[in-house]
Amino acid sequence: ITQCHVEYYFQGPEKRLVYPWAKGLTGDSILAYYEANGHRDWTHATSGAPTLKAQHPEFETYNQGIHARAGVACADCHMP
Repeated sequence: ITQCHVEYYFQGPEKRLVYPWAKGLTGDSILAYYEANGHRDWTHATSGAPTLKAQHPEFETYNQGIHARAGVACADCHMP
């Protein structure tokens, strides 16, 4: 079971697609991945704080929920 929307980022000048799942699929695991590798999506203009932008974490969020535990996906109800 998977979905179309996932958390990802583009790495380097070649813009290689990367999924930050090396430490797991939970929000805390993804944050730990980003903290370990130092990736940031942008820098806040006023504070200068390095910032991450969650792209589409629906798959990661779904994976932790009741629907995943029940073995159903969005398409089971929302697609013909």
